[in-house]
Amino acid sequence: MTVTCEDVIKRQRQYLDMLQVISKKPILMKIREGATPEGADYDEYMWVDYKMRWNKVTVPIYTRTILTNEVCIDPDVKEWHVLREEMQKLYDYCKANSIPLQFAYSGGNGIHGHLFLNSFELNKDDLKMALEYDVDLPKIVRDTVMNLLLEDAGASRSRLKIDAGKVTFDKKSKGSMIREYGTTRTDGGFKTLISALPDTKEKARKLPLVFPQSIEQWTLPERYIEVINIAIADAITKAEECNDYNTEIFHLEGNELIAFPCMKKLLKNGANSRYYGAVSITLLSKRCGLPWTTTEEHIRQFFSKCVITAEEIELRINNVKTLDSSAHRFSCRKVKEHFGEDICSFDKCMVCKKINKIKAKTTDEGVKEKTPENIKKLADEKMMGGTHIKFILDTHQTMHAGDYNLSESLLVAIGDQSVLNSDGIHPKVSGGFGKGKTHCCKTMIHLVPGEYRLKTSLSDKAIYYMKIKPGTIIFSDDVDLSESLESVIKRATSNFQEGDTYTTVDKNREVQTLTIPPRVSWWLTSVDDNQVNSY
Repeated sequence: MTVTCEDVIKRQRQYLDMLQVISKKPILMKIREGATPEGADYDEYMWVDYKMRWNKVTVPIYTRTILTNEVCIDPDVKEWHVLREEMQKLYDYCKANSIPLQFAYSGGNGIHGHLFLNSFELNKDDLKMALEYDVDLPKIVRDTVMNLLLEDAGASRSRLKIDAGKVTFDKKSKGSMIREYGTTRTDGGFKTLISALPDTKEKARKLPLVFPQSIEQWTLPERYIEVINIAIADAITKAEECNDYNTEIFHLEGNELIAFPCMKKLLKNGANSRYYGAVSITLLSKRCGLPWTTTEEHIRQFFSKCVITAEEIELRINNVKTLDSSAHRFSCRKVKEHFGEDICSFDKCMVCKKINKIKAKTTDEGVKEKTPENIKKLADEKMMGGTHIKFILDTHQTMHAGDYNLSESLLVAIGDQSVLNSDGIHPKVSGGFGKGKTHCCKTMIHLVPGEYRLKTSLSDKAIYYMKIKPGTIIFSDDVDLSESLESVIKRATSNFQEGDTYTTVDKNREVQTLTIPPRVSWWLTSVDDNQVNSY
């Protein structure tokens, strides 16, 4: 049966309509491949909303955006026998466990996998903290699900040379593109749905064109959700500790690319993720103030170490030449996601040198701001004379008038952290809006040394991942305790002198023992008084 161009376009539209039903964001398409030729229709070569520009479609479209809730597995391995061997493991596992992973022949050298996820609930405090620290939750979900699937199936991500960009694209970007069903290559090959993996690439090229007739979403099992929550907690902790540095705070002008070990390695060795390699080189070159001619030389040097055709080189260079640096930012984190942690030799990096200078300056300022001897002497006199409590309360009153009984209670809770046979005091302050409860607590905690206070909202298990000192005060305002968080606080307060431990598995499924240190005091405020009455 001959399939006409009009038939393919019609079926592509039907498939996009099915995808749009399960996507919260508009699906974008790119009608034609490559940069816009002079005099051509701009809309045919750019990312556009498929519904808004479908009247422009006269040939089968080239690509469409990957959905936020879609795990797209795009191997980049060129040896068909390796591709088939590893993807067959995944195919068999998914079939045996009723996992609706769609498999498709790409029309060229590869096989794609598409898995669409059902929504599931995350802890609302995780959502709040992820928003505060700009943690990309959908990306964590996609990457974690793909890693677990490959691991459970016994398939090798490194052997398949998975294109990480198809999974770890940012929520703030337009996303990542994938070849569409029915897209025709210059040699006549096209992407098609498959129900079995062909033994050879030659057999794959003879397959008929088949479109998915429906979209089935996968409901994640509890084990997957648990590992996802651990990965999210890890990401939030990393963001809090600034382990992934934001290069936007530094001036990098005047530096050469080889001042950055990741770039030096890319230029020397190439990489599987060819497009993002070119993107990284381009964006960092712009930050360093390098002219396009120099940037292009670096990109061509990088491509000379990659498996890539001359046609693909020119296409990718044209694509990155017009990158808008206001919409796309160089990211250390993204580089490590695409090329692996080993790409980064941070102690040899220009960014490390910049950070060390900031730390040195901070240390110097800290020395300069050392507590003066006359103040230390006055504090000793207050302690020896027994007037230190009155002095602290009077100081508190200079910043917060009234609520004297509450301020006394808060101060007692602080002192109780130094009592070796105490079970701890954990103030639970409730009252209507505007009554001053929050300001009273904030004022008292302001008088506590910075390293012994933590003002934050909390997800259920987040406190186990935070590196806090024994004797820390945790202040959470207008808290609405979940059952799980309430249980965590109960265990921590019951083990006030010893601290509490929590055993789980990390994202690599290795056993991990986490702790809440001893003598932690919990200060909670709320509008009503419906929380645990033991605080």
